[in-house]
Amino acid sequence: GVEPIDFTRVPNPSRPGVFVIDNNFENPYTDRFTLGYEREVLPLTSMGIDFTYAKSEQLQRLVDINRQYDGTTASNGLPRYSSSAFPFPFYGTITTSVSDATSRYTALTATVRRRLANNFSYYAALTYSKDKDSDSNERNFAGIQAEDYNDLDLNYAYSNRDQRWKGVINGLWQTPWWGINLSGAFRYNTGQPFTATVNSDLNNDGQSGTDRPTVGGTHFDRNSFRQPDFYSLDLRIGKEFKVGPGGLSIFAECFNCTDAENRSVVSTVWGTGQTPLASFGQENGGGLPRTIQLAARYDF
Repeated sequence: GVEPIDFTRVPNPSRPGVFVIDNNFENPYTDRFTLGYEREVLPLTSMGIDFTYAKSEQLQRLVDINRQYDGTTASNGLPRYSSSAFPFPFYGTITTSVSDATSRYTALTATVRRRLANNFSYYAALTYSKDKDSDSNERNFAGIQAEDYNDLDLNYAYSNRDQRWKGVINGLWQTPWWGINLSGAFRYNTGQPFTATVNSDLNNDGQSGTDRPTVGGTHFDRNSFRQPDFYSLDLRIGKEFKVGPGGLSIFAECFNCTDAENRSVVSTVWGTGQTPLASFGQENGGGLPRTIQLAARYDF
């Protein structure tokens, strides 16, 4: 049967928060254009160059539709939201999925490759790119990221994925000595961006992690600071044996062989003043140390 609820015993929630989807929500799409050229420059070796442009529309992001300005200005120069007047007074935060975000990606990649012949091959690529968007939550969901719900253009900037330079070199040598194989890879990329915040809800929009400082009359853009560069050298030596119906591979691998620190910025809180906190931008996060492993694999 159905037991009626005794509402005299149930507390009446005060302005509960809810999650909704915008009535005009549409799935995202991407228009992509790629133009490439490659030709042989040496025996078994080719060089190429590729240009890529991708434009995405109707990307998803979150906003709170239950906020309105109160006519005042926050300390960072942005309009301030009311603490008492709400478009839907019986609710708190109305977290709404909308599909009005955009992104633009442009890249130029140069490659050199030698196909495996005479027991030797290598590949190298270098990419210069720019990646901008309104919100990067499609790969790293982190809740509401908009600084001002009524001025969403403030969030259009370099995406969380943006890396100006990215390079890789790898090679394989099947030596003539006892069936030993040598291989390795070197990776390098410039730092990804991060956003300086005040870690305080200056504009009273209900979000304490999205407000950015204004210093010397300039309001900081989203993702206007950069993490340190990254590089890593990985090496491998192995030998194969014919065992029964398959093959046994014994190998040793070294990751980050140079023991590069590859530090990262942990504290992204600027503070509310004109000068940053002492902890802001400090490279206190460490990367993975040099790692060596021994392994065996049987393929059949």
